[in-house]
Amino acid sequence: MAYDVSRGVTVMFGGSTTSGFSSETWEYGILDCNGNDVPDECETDSDSDGVIDACDNCPDDVNPDQANNDNDTLGNACDNCPNVDNEFQLNSDGDTLGDACDNCPWTDNEDQANNDNDSIGDACDNCPDVDNQNQDNNDNDSIGDACDNCPWCRRSLEPGHLRSLQNRPC
Repeated sequence: MAYDVSRGVTVMFGGSTTSGFSSETWEYGILDCNGNDVPDECETDSDSDGVIDACDNCPDDVNPDQANNDNDTLGNACDNCPNVDNEFQLNSDGDTLGDACDNCPWTDNEDQANNDNDSIGDACDNCPDVDNQNQDNNDNDSIGDACDNCPWCRRSLEPGHLRSLQNRPC
């Protein structure tokens, strides 16, 4: 038996076994990715992608290439942040994006719209058209200081009224 680093699997060469199936002699390399002396062809592959469940980084999603851009334990096919390591797959808002790569981790915003190109998505940005990374809001109304013409006067904001309130005096 030898470990093939290029394929990340153990390969058994010439020998015999009685590991739960009929005794046989192998003349060619047999894949055994988990090193349990059972050829992979005899083990479960739930998604039928050619990689057994024990060695598949997405056992329920077809991904024969096992691509894993962020090098965590999950393959791109089932990783909710395929380019950001997020081992625990936290997703606080229930959209398809994990918290680690979601620009509004507590607000569902599948499109990740971000008009002002700060790191805060429009769905949770208190000033969606003005870059205000820190989201300061001194008067604790729903308008961020960067676009609030009266940052020390608290006023309520109904949806759709942000732009009309921005230009009104205190």
